[in-house]
Amino acid sequence: MKLTKDRLINMRLKEIIEFRYLDECKKTTDFAKKTDKLFGTAHVTISLLDKLGYIERKSSTRDKRVREIVLTDKGRKLVELTKELYKLVK
Repeated sequence: MKLTKDRLINMRLKEIIEFRYLDECKKTTDFAKKTDKLFGTAHVTISLLDKLGYIERKSSTRDKRVREIVLTDKGRKLVELTKELYKLVK
C-alpha cells in the first residue's frame, strides 16, 4: 500500500479516532496493543504518520535498536482533535 496524504484522508473514522492513543505510546508495539492491531498494520499507520509529519521516530537512549514515537506539534494537535472527536461519537 502506498503511503500518501490521500490515504490519511480516506481512513475510516475508527482508524482516525485511534490516533488519540499516540500520546500514550512510546513504540509501534504499544500502539498495536492499544488499538488491537497486528504489528504490521500498526507499522503502516505509524510510517504514514511519520511521513506526513505527525510523529518522528527516534532511537531510544536505552536501546539503539528501539525506535520511539515522538509527537510533533502537528501530531499533538491531531491527538487533541481525535480525543475531541471521540467524545462526540462515543
